[in-house]
Amino acid sequence: MSKKNIEVDYYLNLPWHYSTEASNWEGEKGYWVAVAEIPECSTFAPTLEEGLQIIPNLLREYLKVAIVSGAQIPMPNDRSELDNEKPVDKILLRIPFSLHLGVKNAAKKEKTSINQFALKALTEAVTKVSRPNSAAPTMKIAFAHNKTNKTKKRKY
Repeated sequence: MSKKNIEVDYYLNLPWHYSTEASNWEGEKGYWVAVAEIPECSTFAPTLEEGLQIIPNLLREYLKVAIVSGAQIPMPNDRSELDNEKPVDKILLRIPFSLHLGVKNAAKKEKTSINQFALKALTEAVTKVSRPNSAAPTMKIAFAHNKTNKTKKRKY
């Protein structure tokens, strides 16, 4: 077994966390599934079960590219530290009316909800801030499997 395979297996055995979100992407209902620690490693699938089956393979491919390129690989969060904290799933944010209108119009233009638009923007901002000088591979395309088993590309 090569050193690269050993390294990939090491990372795959870490306790990665997946995030899921029901979505209506380009008029097709389904689920986004992502590696929580690597938001750009995501997939869209018609069912949650399919998404959860696909994402480990995407993670494996992401890790292979990161190892070969010598990029820094983020480590999974230690959930034991978070067990004592009350989970929060809402953020109350006061923003100027003009910004609210801008977000509303941008979401409408992208044919998505304000919530999903804001989630995408926040994810991109947090990813950029958490790895500003990282040479990590940026997989800008997430593969989405539709009902006809054709693959769509999600543009970011």
